[in-house]
Amino acid sequence: MYLRKSSFNYSSGKGPTRSSNKSHTFPREVQNVAVGLIGYSTAFNGDDHEFGRMIIELDAEIDGSDNKKVNVTGRFGLRDWSGEFDDKYSGNIQYIIAADLVPAPVPGPGDARSDLIVVDAEFTQAIQHFRSADHLAPPNVFPDNSIRLVRDKPGFVRLYTDYDVSSGLPAISSLSGEIEITNGSTTQTIASMNQINPVRDINIDRAQLNHTLNFQIPESMCRGTLTVRAKIFSTSDPSQFSATLEKSFMFETFPALPITAVAVKYTGDDVKDGATDAELEAPLMSDFNNVFQFTEKVYPIPNVVINSFMNMTYDKDIESDISSGGCDKFSDLLDSLEDFIGDSDDIVYGMINSGVETGSVGGCGRSGVVAGKINAQGTAAHEIGHGLGRKHAPCDNVTRCAEPANTDGNFPVYSGYDSDSIGEFGIDPLNGNLLNPGSAHDFMGYSGTRWVSPYTYKALMSKIPSEFDGASPSPAGASRMMLSGGSLEQVSQ
Repeated sequence: MYLRKSSFNYSSGKGPTRSSNKSHTFPREVQNVAVGLIGYSTAFNGDDHEFGRMIIELDAEIDGSDNKKVNVTGRFGLRDWSGEFDDKYSGNIQYIIAADLVPAPVPGPGDARSDLIVVDAEFTQAIQHFRSADHLAPPNVFPDNSIRLVRDKPGFVRLYTDYDVSSGLPAISSLSGEIEITNGSTTQTIASMNQINPVRDINIDRAQLNHTLNFQIPESMCRGTLTVRAKIFSTSDPSQFSATLEKSFMFETFPALPITAVAVKYTGDDVKDGATDAELEAPLMSDFNNVFQFTEKVYPIPNVVINSFMNMTYDKDIESDISSGGCDKFSDLLDSLEDFIGDSDDIVYGMINSGVETGSVGGCGRSGVVAGKINAQGTAAHEIGHGLGRKHAPCDNVTRCAEPANTDGNFPVYSGYDSDSIGEFGIDPLNGNLLNPGSAHDFMGYSGTRWVSPYTYKALMSKIPSEFDGASPSPAGASRMMLSGGSLEQVSQ
């Protein structure tokens, strides 16, 4: 008996019973099939309503044109006691398919095994919706792979597999895999980063990287339409392999994030005890390249582009108290940095060195202008977010994070997780690290283990193109500007 678990998601809407359909492919012909309800969630959207009637129906049938496929139909409806389906509602139906398959034949030479299958592939560049109903409730459940993909940003593929150990064929103790990726005339074959113990698809835990076969996708292949052909096989005997799963992924063009970098030499009184002259000097270009590495990972951009690099001196007080609200004395530094905005649409990013005593405030950002400390990659992403209009993710536990001002009241409530959780499972494609929503938090909050939620990522997907598409970059190297005590001076290079 083969078991397969899935769900239907119903976004907010009105009307009577709504229908959904989904097709599931099994490794060999299906003789009999049944579908059962294993969970549901629902809610009225908007005003509160008394529960009147809920309709949940599920049907499954073997596809008449391909008896390896099972087609499942779900019907869902919700109304109050008015007797009319005239209120907005959303919901999710989780179901399980029980399929009786024909016996597994012994494969001939060069034939795929019929007890081994690649069920699906998840493609992420930072965060992705995939099997969301397994851990989230509406309205945060979205279709698989529905977060759009960014051209020239590296990617990561997870293969979800299924192996029927009871098939009677020679047992497989370890699985490996490979994917062939094609983009235009370019084709690459990529071996899996790992080997896995074969498990049933229904038992795969997305929180476990070693439950899936994983692949790093180079940024040079992440453009246009990428076709992925995936195959898995016995690690000890690659002649024992699955049929090939083929999927295509589309990449959209997003602008780079343009930066005017301002290296700040501090000459004021707020200096850390024992700070050296070098720790008060203006940071180097290499320091800016370092500080934006995290931003490139968690923003929907191909990269950060530094269009201009300039120096300034600053001698005002800067030690700040976060409890005072806002940026405190960092606001004065932003005022000075605004003189560098000029005619470009760049974000002006001012960086101070490690010897400056900034108190409990590590950075500040507002529209078009940002300041942060050297080596503070998380601060850079956070403050640039403010520069693009993002508010703070909420904090519900003062032992975990400070309660921020300017909190985003629309930040999703990911039930069962921290108030500033990323909600979905994130992946860092460059090193293959998994970010679990049970412990990782949106970088617009104050908690540790920072990554990006779908909410913030998709918001930036809307903001960045409108902010920077068509913007002409600042000419680099035309002149260097020095700001001293609030007055701007141009100096020759």
